[in-house]
Amino acid sequence: KQTPFLLVTNAKGVEEFHRPTYIYFRSPELEMYFEENPNVWFLAPGYEDYAKDFKEIGVTSQVRNTHIDPDNRGTITLPRHSFRAYGSKSDPHKRGLAGFDPNCEIDGLEFALKHPKTERAKFIWECLLHERWISGEIKSCPRQDFSPPVKCEKKVSTMGILVREKAWLPNKHGEFVVPKEITLDELPDDFSRNAQLANKLEMRNSVQAILEEALDKANVSEREKQQVNQVLEIVQKLPNALEHLEKFDEYIRQKEAETKQNDGGNSDPQNGNGTPKSSNGRTRTNSGGGPETEKIAMEAVIGEEIALGNTPRDVSNRRGLGYDIESRTPEGNLRYIEVKGRSADAGTVNLTYNELQCAWEYPQQFILALVIVEGDSARLPRYLCEHHFHEPDPLSDSVNFNLRRLLELCQDPS
Repeated sequence: KQTPFLLVTNAKGVEEFHRPTYIYFRSPELEMYFEENPNVWFLAPGYEDYAKDFKEIGVTSQVRNTHIDPDNRGTITLPRHSFRAYGSKSDPHKRGLAGFDPNCEIDGLEFALKHPKTERAKFIWECLLHERWISGEIKSCPRQDFSPPVKCEKKVSTMGILVREKAWLPNKHGEFVVPKEITLDELPDDFSRNAQLANKLEMRNSVQAILEEALDKANVSEREKQQVNQVLEIVQKLPNALEHLEKFDEYIRQKEAETKQNDGGNSDPQNGNGTPKSSNGRTRTNSGGGPETEKIAMEAVIGEEIALGNTPRDVSNRRGLGYDIESRTPEGNLRYIEVKGRSADAGTVNLTYNELQCAWEYPQQFILALVIVEGDSARLPRYLCEHHFHEPDPLSDSVNFNLRRLLELCQDPS
């Protein structure tokens, strides 16, 4: 088995002698899967009469995979030398649960994923991938009998990382995408609908697709999307999650239509005296700032954010956020900026409950931008960053702060 005595050829027509355990019998299926792969060797013509004998010494017609078989409890005992470059007595003992082997490999898989074709992708999907090889749990313990203390951690195999991150799955238009960008329903019709495999590959599901489409249409902020995705993780565990979501979507549409009809299409609620309400429905006091002052202040802050190389987005019309501008830095970090425009003689700055709540929950991201407006022009905005506001009292509509003291704590935009 270890002697290279059989003549073989590869995809480039190169002929060599190899040992049986490296060689494949030719078949249409294997030729399709290994197409163009120069590292795979097929038995050369002329050995047909010895096929049965060669099979017994290692030549195969099945794609080879390397993995440890689980015991009758579904547990895999992992070799200690696989945890470090060099094993030692101090290495923990480890087991893969539910048949998970983090070191499993499939011959030719990486090449196939880098050179995707629809037929090849279907073969991988239908015949080669096992859910338990992609991700699972590893139990580790300093004792061989796994008596306490025992540590459990979730892991993704090297193979699992490949199949999750490569663009190899086709959609109905023949385009190849990474699994997280496609749902089961968007696969070609002749692909089986393996929900367990889709879950292990972290494919988008129908519930997620509906939510993302709704969020895009609603033009919600990134923070709201993060909050919705957290809720989605819980919703997806419910039975008939898609049915619940569709009913909820229909309910929301009805409520939106009723609201629009009742307020005559006016999305800016006001008190009877024309004073604007805050995003939580409470009355907002101006404290030296009016609509025109606020507009000038907003323009000044957006201009500064652009000058800093950031990408600002006006979300002041969104209810309940607690800030006016959502700005993304070149590194991809989000800044939640609450803008307060004030006249030079103003003494206080008023923060609503939602604004204080946002400042308290996101102290590293929240920025209070103070802008002194004189006539039709604004002074350079001043930023209060990473200030630790106290958790707001739910019985309080808003809180007034001393403008001069706040300005003393501020800095130039950065």
